[in-house]
Amino acid sequence: MPLLTTTAALEVFCLAAAQSDFITVDTEFLREKTYFPQLCVVQVASAAGVAVIDALDTSLNLTPLWDLLYNPALPKVFHAARQDIEILVNLHGKVPENLIDTQVAAALCGFRDNIGYDKLVKALLGIELDKTCQYSDWTQRPLSARHIDYAAQDVTHLRHVYEKLRATLARKGRLNWLTEEMATFANLDFYRTHPDDAWQRLKLPQNTRTNARQRAYLLAIWREEQAQRLNFPRGHILNDEGLLKIASSSTVKSAVVRAALNPTQGGLTENLCAFLQNPPPYSFPTLENSQNTLIDVHSCAPAPLALTTDLLRVLLKFCAAEAGVPEKMVANSEQLEILAREAEKAAVSALKGWRWEAFGRHALALLSGTMQLQVGGKHGVVASDTDF
Repeated sequence: MPLLTTTAALEVFCLAAAQSDFITVDTEFLREKTYFPQLCVVQVASAAGVAVIDALDTSLNLTPLWDLLYNPALPKVFHAARQDIEILVNLHGKVPENLIDTQVAAALCGFRDNIGYDKLVKALLGIELDKTCQYSDWTQRPLSARHIDYAAQDVTHLRHVYEKLRATLARKGRLNWLTEEMATFANLDFYRTHPDDAWQRLKLPQNTRTNARQRAYLLAIWREEQAQRLNFPRGHILNDEGLLKIASSSTVKSAVVRAALNPTQGGLTENLCAFLQNPPPYSFPTLENSQNTLIDVHSCAPAPLALTTDLLRVLLKFCAAEAGVPEKMVANSEQLEILAREAEKAAVSALKGWRWEAFGRHALALLSGTMQLQVGGKHGVVASDTDF
Protein backbone atom coordinates (compact mmCIF):
# COMPACT_ATOMS: atom_id res chain seq x y z
CA MET A 1 0.00 0.00 0.00
CA PRO A 2 1.39 3.47 -0.86
CA LEU A 3 -0.08 5.14 2.27
CA LEU A 4 2.63 7.00 4.19
CA THR A 5 2.08 6.91 7.93
CA THR A 6 5.23 8.53 9.37
CA THR A 7 7.08 11.80 8.86
CA ALA A 8 10.32 9.86 8.37
CA ALA A 9 8.81 7.86 5.50
CA LEU A 10 7.46 11.08 3.97
CA GLU A 11 10.90 12.69 4.14
CA VAL A 12 12.53 9.70 2.38
CA PHE A 13 9.88 9.70 -0.34
CA CYS A 14 10.10 13.46 -0.97
CA LEU A 15 13.91 13.41 -1.18
CA ALA A 16 13.75 10.67 -3.82
CA ALA A 17 10.88 12.35 -5.71
CA ALA A 18 12.82 15.61 -5.90
CA GLN A 19 15.44 13.83 -8.05
CA SER A 20 12.87 12.83 -10.72
CA ASP A 21 12.43 14.57 -14.04
CA PHE A 22 8.88 15.44 -12.96
CA ILE A 23 6.25 14.44 -10.40
CA THR A 24 2.51 13.98 -10.80
CA VAL A 25 0.18 15.34 -8.12
CA ASP A 26 -3.48 15.15 -7.20
CA THR A 27 -5.57 15.96 -4.15
CA GLU A 28 -8.79 14.77 -2.56
CA PHE A 29 -10.79 17.41 -0.75
CA LEU A 30 -14.23 18.29 0.55
CA ARG A 31 -16.05 21.58 0.11
CA GLU A 32 -19.75 20.70 0.36
CA LYS A 33 -20.00 22.32 3.78
CA THR A 34 -17.37 25.04 3.43
CA TYR A 35 -16.53 27.90 1.07
CA PHE A 36 -12.85 26.99 0.92
CA PRO A 37 -11.90 23.38 0.08
CA GLN A 38 -10.76 21.22 2.98
CA LEU A 39 -7.66 19.24 2.02
CA CYS A 40 -7.95 15.56 2.95
CA VAL A 41 -5.42 13.58 0.90
CA VAL A 42 -2.43 14.39 -1.31
CA GLN A 43 -1.08 11.81 -3.72
CA VAL A 44 2.26 12.10 -5.51
CA ALA A 45 4.03 9.87 -8.00
CA SER A 46 7.56 10.04 -9.36
CA ALA A 47 9.94 7.73 -11.19
CA ALA A 48 10.88 6.42 -7.74
CA GLY A 49 7.38 5.44 -6.63
CA VAL A 50 3.98 6.64 -5.44
CA ALA A 51 2.75 7.94 -2.10
CA VAL A 52 -0.68 8.68 -0.67
CA ILE A 53 -0.42 11.21 2.17
CA ASP A 54 -3.19 11.67 4.72
CA ALA A 55 -3.36 15.45 5.12
CA LEU A 56 -5.72 15.06 8.11
CA ASP A 57 -3.24 12.93 10.07
CA THR A 58 -2.08 15.32 12.80
CA SER A 59 0.90 13.08 13.61
CA LEU A 60 2.46 13.83 10.21
CA ASN A 61 4.70 16.83 9.65
CA LEU A 62 3.86 17.83 6.08
CA THR A 63 6.81 20.22 5.66
CA PRO A 64 8.73 17.79 3.36
CA LEU A 65 5.65 17.61 1.12
CA TRP A 66 5.28 21.40 0.91
CA ASP A 67 9.00 21.73 0.17
CA LEU A 68 8.60 19.23 -2.67
CA LEU A 69 5.56 20.94 -4.17
CA TYR A 70 7.19 24.37 -3.97
CA ASN A 71 10.52 23.22 -5.42
CA PRO A 72 10.82 25.68 -8.35
CA ALA A 73 13.13 23.44 -10.37
CA LEU A 74 10.85 20.41 -10.32
CA PRO A 75 8.01 20.16 -12.90
CA LYS A 76 4.70 19.31 -11.21
CA VAL A 77 2.02 17.69 -13.37
CA PHE A 78 -1.67 17.90 -12.46
CA HIS A 79 -4.87 17.19 -14.34
CA ALA A 80 -7.44 20.01 -14.12
CA ALA A 81 -5.09 21.75 -11.71
CA ARG A 82 -7.07 24.82 -10.72
CA GLN A 83 -8.81 23.46 -7.63
CA ASP A 84 -5.69 21.61 -6.45
CA ILE A 85 -3.61 24.77 -6.74
CA GLU A 86 -6.37 26.79 -5.06
CA ILE A 87 -5.88 24.60 -1.99
CA LEU A 88 -2.14 25.26 -1.95
CA VAL A 89 -2.71 28.99 -2.42
CA ASN A 90 -5.15 29.04 0.51
CA LEU A 91 -2.63 27.20 2.70
CA HIS A 92 0.56 29.02 1.70
CA GLY A 93 -0.47 32.20 -0.12
CA LYS A 94 1.53 31.47 -3.26
CA VAL A 95 1.43 29.37 -6.42
CA PRO A 96 3.99 26.60 -6.97
CA GLU A 97 6.30 27.21 -9.92
CA ASN A 98 6.83 24.92 -12.92
CA LEU A 99 3.23 23.69 -13.21
CA ILE A 100 1.85 21.55 -16.02
CA ASP A 101 -1.84 20.77 -16.55
CA THR A 102 -2.56 17.72 -18.71
CA GLN A 103 -6.11 18.94 -19.36
CA VAL A 104 -4.64 22.00 -21.07
CA ALA A 105 -1.98 19.91 -22.82
CA ALA A 106 -4.66 17.53 -24.10
CA ALA A 107 -6.66 20.39 -25.62
CA LEU A 108 -3.53 21.60 -27.43
CA CYS A 109 -3.11 18.06 -28.77
CA GLY A 110 -6.60 18.04 -30.25
CA PHE A 111 -8.72 16.54 -27.46
CA ARG A 112 -11.98 18.25 -26.53
CA ASP A 113 -11.94 21.13 -24.09
CA ASN A 114 -11.95 20.18 -20.38
CA ILE A 115 -11.60 16.46 -21.01
CA GLY A 116 -11.88 14.37 -17.84
CA TYR A 117 -8.97 12.35 -16.47
CA ASP A 118 -10.73 9.00 -16.88
CA LYS A 119 -11.56 9.67 -20.55
CA LEU A 120 -8.00 10.81 -21.24
CA VAL A 121 -6.54 7.68 -19.60
CA LYS A 122 -8.92 5.54 -21.67
CA ALA A 123 -8.01 7.36 -24.92
CA LEU A 124 -4.22 7.35 -24.43
CA LEU A 125 -3.59 4.22 -22.35
CA GLY A 126 -6.61 2.04 -23.06
CA ILE A 127 -7.26 1.70 -19.31
CA GLU A 128 -10.76 1.86 -17.83
CA LEU A 129 -10.57 3.56 -14.41
CA ASP A 130 -12.76 2.65 -11.47
CA LYS A 131 -14.34 5.96 -10.40
CA THR A 132 -16.63 4.62 -7.67
CA CYS A 133 -14.68 6.52 -5.01
CA GLN A 134 -14.81 9.84 -6.86
CA TYR A 135 -17.57 11.34 -4.74
CA SER A 136 -16.58 9.80 -1.42
CA ASP A 137 -16.43 11.69 1.84
CA TRP A 138 -12.67 11.98 2.07
CA THR A 139 -12.81 13.15 5.69
CA GLN A 140 -13.80 9.64 6.85
CA ARG A 141 -11.07 7.73 8.63
CA PRO A 142 -9.46 5.26 8.45
CA LEU A 143 -8.89 5.36 4.70
CA SER A 144 -9.88 2.04 3.13
CA ALA A 145 -7.59 0.07 0.84
CA ARG A 146 -10.01 0.82 -2.00
CA HIS A 147 -9.74 4.58 -1.39
CA ILE A 148 -5.95 4.44 -1.17
CA ASP A 149 -5.73 2.52 -4.43
CA TYR A 150 -8.12 4.96 -6.10
CA ALA A 151 -6.00 7.92 -4.97
CA ALA A 152 -2.80 6.24 -6.16
CA GLN A 153 -4.12 5.48 -9.67
CA ASP A 154 -4.86 9.16 -10.22
CA VAL A 155 -1.13 9.93 -10.22
CA THR A 156 0.44 6.71 -11.48
CA HIS A 157 -1.43 6.75 -14.81
CA LEU A 158 -0.95 10.50 -15.04
CA ARG A 159 2.79 10.01 -15.52
CA HIS A 160 2.22 7.99 -18.70
CA VAL A 161 -0.52 10.33 -19.89
CA TYR A 162 1.80 13.32 -19.60
CA GLU A 163 4.65 11.53 -21.37
CA LYS A 164 2.38 10.79 -24.34
CA LEU A 165 0.99 14.32 -24.46
CA ARG A 166 4.45 15.84 -24.19
CA ALA A 167 5.66 13.68 -27.10
CA THR A 168 2.68 14.78 -29.21
CA LEU A 169 3.24 18.45 -28.41
CA ALA A 170 6.93 18.13 -29.27
CA ARG A 171 6.07 16.48 -32.58
CA LYS A 172 3.61 19.27 -33.40
CA GLY A 173 6.06 21.97 -32.31
CA ARG A 174 3.66 23.12 -29.56
CA LEU A 175 5.61 22.77 -26.34
CA ASN A 176 5.89 26.56 -26.28
CA TRP A 177 2.08 26.75 -26.61
CA LEU A 178 1.77 24.80 -23.36
CA THR A 179 4.33 27.05 -21.67
CA GLU A 180 2.28 30.10 -22.68
CA GLU A 181 -0.93 28.57 -21.33
CA MET A 182 0.64 27.61 -18.01
CA ALA A 183 1.78 31.20 -17.42
CA THR A 184 -1.86 31.98 -16.58
CA PHE A 185 -1.67 29.56 -13.67
CA ALA A 186 1.00 31.68 -11.96
CA ASN A 187 -1.48 34.50 -11.30
CA LEU A 188 -2.93 34.42 -7.77
CA ASP A 189 -6.16 36.01 -9.03
CA PHE A 190 -6.75 32.86 -11.09
CA TYR A 191 -7.64 31.06 -7.83
CA ARG A 192 -9.49 33.77 -5.94
CA THR A 193 -13.06 34.97 -6.26
CA HIS A 194 -13.38 38.70 -5.68
CA PRO A 195 -16.75 39.71 -4.19
CA ASP A 196 -17.08 42.59 -6.68
CA ASP A 197 -17.15 40.01 -9.49
CA ALA A 198 -19.76 37.79 -7.83
CA TRP A 199 -22.62 39.23 -9.92
CA GLN A 200 -21.27 37.30 -12.89
CA ARG A 201 -22.44 34.04 -11.29
CA LEU A 202 -26.07 35.13 -11.18
CA LYS A 203 -28.58 33.69 -13.63
CA LEU A 204 -31.49 36.12 -13.38
CA PRO A 205 -34.77 35.81 -15.29
CA GLN A 206 -34.81 37.91 -18.44
CA ASN A 207 -37.79 39.94 -17.21
CA THR A 208 -35.97 41.10 -14.05
CA ARG A 209 -36.41 44.85 -13.65
CA THR A 210 -33.30 47.03 -13.83
CA ASN A 211 -33.52 48.21 -10.20
CA ALA A 212 -34.04 44.62 -9.00
CA ARG A 213 -31.12 43.49 -11.14
CA GLN A 214 -28.84 46.12 -9.63
CA ARG A 215 -29.93 45.18 -6.12
CA ALA A 216 -29.25 41.53 -6.98
CA TYR A 217 -25.71 42.51 -7.96
CA LEU A 218 -25.26 44.15 -4.56
CA LEU A 219 -26.64 41.10 -2.79
CA ALA A 220 -24.21 38.88 -4.68
CA ILE A 221 -21.33 41.02 -3.39
CA TRP A 222 -22.61 40.81 0.18
CA ARG A 223 -23.21 37.05 -0.03
CA GLU A 224 -19.70 36.41 -1.36
CA GLU A 225 -18.14 38.49 1.42
CA GLN A 226 -20.08 36.65 4.11
CA ALA A 227 -19.40 33.23 2.60
CA GLN A 228 -15.67 33.91 2.58
CA ARG A 229 -15.71 35.40 6.08
CA LEU A 230 -17.71 32.54 7.62
CA ASN A 231 -16.29 29.79 5.36
CA PHE A 232 -19.75 28.61 4.32
CA PRO A 233 -21.00 27.76 0.82
CA ARG A 234 -22.94 30.62 -0.79
CA GLY A 235 -26.19 28.67 -0.54
CA HIS A 236 -25.70 28.28 3.21
CA ILE A 237 -25.90 32.06 3.45
CA LEU A 238 -28.49 32.96 0.83
CA ASN A 239 -29.56 30.89 -2.17
CA ASP A 240 -30.36 32.44 -5.55
CA GLU A 241 -34.12 32.16 -5.02
CA GLY A 242 -33.92 34.04 -1.73
CA LEU A 243 -31.54 36.58 -3.25
CA LEU A 244 -34.06 37.36 -6.00
CA LYS A 245 -36.90 37.70 -3.48
CA ILE A 246 -34.98 40.36 -1.57
CA ALA A 247 -33.85 42.07 -4.78
CA SER A 248 -37.44 42.22 -6.05
CA SER A 249 -38.81 43.70 -2.82
CA SER A 250 -39.72 47.39 -3.13
CA THR A 251 -38.31 48.22 0.32
CA VAL A 252 -35.71 46.79 2.67
CA LYS A 253 -37.76 44.95 5.30
CA SER A 254 -36.27 42.79 8.04
CA ALA A 255 -39.07 40.24 7.70
CA VAL A 256 -38.41 39.77 3.98
CA VAL A 257 -34.66 39.50 4.54
CA ARG A 258 -34.98 37.05 7.43
CA ALA A 259 -37.37 34.82 5.48
CA ALA A 260 -35.05 34.72 2.48
CA LEU A 261 -31.85 33.94 4.39
CA ASN A 262 -30.86 30.37 5.18
CA PRO A 263 -32.66 29.56 8.49
CA THR A 264 -29.31 28.98 10.19
CA GLN A 265 -28.15 32.49 9.25
CA GLY A 266 -30.93 34.60 10.77
CA GLY A 267 -28.31 36.48 12.75
CA LEU A 268 -27.16 38.13 9.52
CA THR A 269 -30.51 39.90 9.00
CA GLU A 270 -29.42 43.19 10.57
CA ASN A 271 -26.09 43.07 8.76
CA LEU A 272 -27.76 42.60 5.38
CA CYS A 273 -30.39 45.28 5.98
CA ALA A 274 -27.68 47.78 6.90
CA PHE A 275 -25.72 46.82 3.77
CA LEU A 276 -28.71 47.43 1.51
CA GLN A 277 -29.65 50.71 3.19
CA ASN A 278 -26.12 52.06 2.85
CA PRO A 279 -24.49 50.13 0.00
CA PRO A 280 -20.82 50.68 -0.91
CA PRO A 281 -20.07 52.64 -4.08
CA TYR A 282 -20.18 50.27 -6.99
CA SER A 283 -20.16 50.76 -10.75
CA PHE A 284 -22.81 48.42 -12.08
CA PRO A 285 -22.12 46.64 -15.37
CA THR A 286 -24.22 47.98 -18.20
CA LEU A 287 -26.91 45.76 -19.64
CA GLU A 288 -24.97 45.55 -22.88
CA ASN A 289 -21.85 44.00 -21.38
CA SER A 290 -23.48 41.90 -18.66
CA GLN A 291 -23.77 38.19 -19.30
CA ASN A 292 -27.15 38.47 -17.55
CA THR A 293 -28.28 41.01 -20.09
CA LEU A 294 -31.91 41.76 -20.88
CA ILE A 295 -30.86 42.87 -24.34
CA ASP A 296 -29.60 40.84 -27.26
CA VAL A 297 -26.28 42.53 -27.98
CA HIS A 298 -26.25 41.43 -31.60
CA SER A 299 -29.74 42.76 -32.31
CA CYS A 300 -28.77 46.18 -30.91
CA ALA A 301 -25.37 46.41 -32.59
CA PRO A 302 -25.01 48.26 -35.88
CA ALA A 303 -25.46 45.78 -38.72
CA PRO A 304 -21.84 46.03 -39.98
CA LEU A 305 -20.47 45.29 -36.50
CA ALA A 306 -22.74 42.28 -36.01
CA LEU A 307 -21.87 40.93 -39.46
CA THR A 308 -18.15 41.46 -38.89
CA THR A 309 -18.38 39.58 -35.60
CA ASP A 310 -20.18 36.74 -37.35
CA LEU A 311 -17.46 36.59 -40.01
CA LEU A 312 -14.80 36.42 -37.30
CA ARG A 313 -16.75 33.62 -35.66
CA VAL A 314 -16.69 31.63 -38.92
CA LEU A 315 -12.96 32.29 -39.27
CA LEU A 316 -12.42 31.16 -35.67
CA LYS A 317 -14.17 27.85 -36.37
CA PHE A 318 -11.97 27.38 -39.43
CA CYS A 319 -8.70 28.28 -37.67
CA ALA A 320 -9.48 26.15 -34.60
CA ALA A 321 -10.26 23.19 -36.85
CA GLU A 322 -7.03 23.72 -38.80
CA ALA A 323 -5.01 23.86 -35.57
CA GLY A 324 -6.94 20.97 -34.01
CA VAL A 325 -7.76 22.84 -30.80
CA PRO A 326 -11.08 23.80 -29.16
CA GLU A 327 -12.47 27.15 -30.32
CA LYS A 328 -12.83 28.38 -26.72
CA MET A 329 -9.07 28.03 -26.22
CA VAL A 330 -8.41 30.41 -29.08
CA ALA A 331 -10.94 33.21 -28.51
CA ASN A 332 -14.36 33.82 -26.97
CA SER A 333 -17.35 35.85 -28.17
CA GLU A 334 -16.34 38.92 -26.16
CA GLN A 335 -12.91 38.98 -27.80
CA LEU A 336 -14.44 38.63 -31.26
CA GLU A 337 -16.68 41.63 -30.60
CA ILE A 338 -13.70 43.67 -29.41
CA LEU A 339 -11.80 42.73 -32.56
CA ALA A 340 -14.77 43.72 -34.70
CA ARG A 341 -14.82 47.15 -33.05
CA GLU A 342 -11.10 47.91 -32.70
CA ALA A 343 -9.23 45.55 -35.05
CA GLU A 344 -5.46 45.64 -34.49
CA LYS A 345 -5.78 48.06 -31.55
CA ALA A 346 -7.55 45.44 -29.48
CA ALA A 347 -5.45 44.16 -26.55
CA VAL A 348 -6.88 40.65 -26.50
CA SER A 349 -5.13 37.32 -26.01
CA ALA A 350 -6.14 36.18 -29.50
CA LEU A 351 -3.52 38.57 -30.89
CA LYS A 352 -0.69 37.19 -28.77
CA GLY A 353 1.57 34.15 -28.69
CA TRP A 354 0.43 30.94 -30.33
CA ARG A 355 -3.09 32.33 -30.77
CA TRP A 356 -1.63 35.02 -33.04
CA GLU A 357 -0.14 32.35 -35.27
CA ALA A 358 -3.23 30.16 -35.23
CA PHE A 359 -5.93 32.86 -35.54
CA GLY A 360 -5.02 36.46 -34.73
CA ARG A 361 -3.01 37.29 -37.85
CA HIS A 362 -5.72 35.80 -40.04
CA ALA A 363 -8.39 37.77 -38.18
CA LEU A 364 -6.57 41.03 -38.92
CA ALA A 365 -6.18 39.99 -42.55
CA LEU A 366 -9.94 39.41 -42.74
CA LEU A 367 -10.67 42.77 -41.08
CA SER A 368 -8.29 44.58 -43.44
CA GLY A 369 -9.87 43.01 -46.51
CA THR A 370 -6.81 41.00 -47.57
CA MET A 371 -8.51 37.67 -46.80
CA GLN A 372 -11.75 36.20 -48.09
CA LEU A 373 -13.82 33.27 -46.87
CA GLN A 374 -15.62 30.94 -49.26
CA VAL A 375 -17.77 27.86 -48.81
CA GLY A 376 -15.95 24.58 -49.44
CA GLY A 377 -12.96 22.54 -48.28
CA LYS A 378 -12.69 19.89 -45.55
CA HIS A 379 -13.88 22.29 -42.84
CA GLY A 380 -16.74 23.76 -44.87
CA VAL A 381 -14.85 27.04 -45.41
CA VAL A 382 -11.92 28.00 -47.61
CA ALA A 383 -9.74 30.97 -46.64
CA SER A 384 -7.92 32.86 -49.36
CA ASP A 385 -4.94 33.66 -47.12
CA THR A 386 -1.91 31.96 -48.70
CA ASP A 387 -0.61 31.01 -45.24
CA PHE A 388 -3.26 28.30 -44.98
